Amino acid sequence: MQSYRTLWISDLHLGTEASRANELLDFLAAARAERIYLVGDIIDLQRMKTRPKFPDAHMRVIAELMRLANRGTEVIFIPGNHDFEFRKLVGREIAGIPILLEDSHLTPTGQKLLIMHGDVLDGRIRFGTQAPP
Repeated sequence: MQSYRTLWISDLHLGTEASRANELLDFLAAARAERIYLVGDIIDLQRMKTRPKFPDAHMRVIAELMRLANRGTEVIFIPGNHDFEFRKLVGREIAGIPILLEDSHLTPTGQKLLIMHGDVLDGRIRFGTQAPP
């Protein structure tokens, strides 16, 4: 079993055919981490509005992340542009997983990292839509 201090997971796009949920489940089964950051586009709510697809493996990923949070792994969710609706819940928790707009992470060498989804910096892509020209 491989141990990590921190894992960053982004762009999983659960709810789409392109999601690699089974590969993530295999990885999580072979790894342990003190902290997991879910950095945007974890559940592709935008795609699910038009072409919903949520197979069992996608539900198992959510269940595994909730199980890890329940057993002491710090799991933090920072929504992105494909799951921006969760930004309405910033400051709250879902199943022990806090929802934040951003967070800071201290590396073992003392460097401070800002953790956020990049769409908040893009003037043309906000909340999953293109801004008018």
